[in-house]
Amino acid sequence: MDYSEIRHCLTECRFTDHARREMETELLGRIGVEEVLYVLNTGESIEEYPDDKPYPFQKEESIMQCVICKQGEVKPATIEAELKVGRDRLLVPVQAEVCVECGEAYYSTETMRYLERVREDFLRRVITPSSIGNVYQVV
Repeated sequence: MDYSEIRHCLTECRFTDHARREMETELLGRIGVEEVLYVLNTGESIEEYPDDKPYPFQKEESIMQCVICKQGEVKPATIEAELKVGRDRLLVPVQAEVCVECGEAYYSTETMRYLERVREDFLRRVITPSSIGNVYQVV
């Protein structure tokens, strides 16, 4: 496998919504996009899956297939990403790519960085989004 080509593809890296949520809720502390990119750029492969798609370096395949459901085509869309910040939830409109079958979202590195800035701005009270509803706990 050509790791230099894989590292070159990091400029077009996509994060699934599942990965984004896992990065937010990591038990040992939130994982930032820069940490992921650093590991991908400097790490080594411990296992390969040559039959899995999509790989950014597979140039013969122009249509991205969903890595979650393995069936749906992934297309650009505007969506609302949900950020969990403590007990608060932020709905942030962003550009992403979305699977037409299962709805899994794929975020660019730029969008991931933007979501991190929104989170930090909210925590530092730089932004104060308006409330759009209430949450009730039934006991």
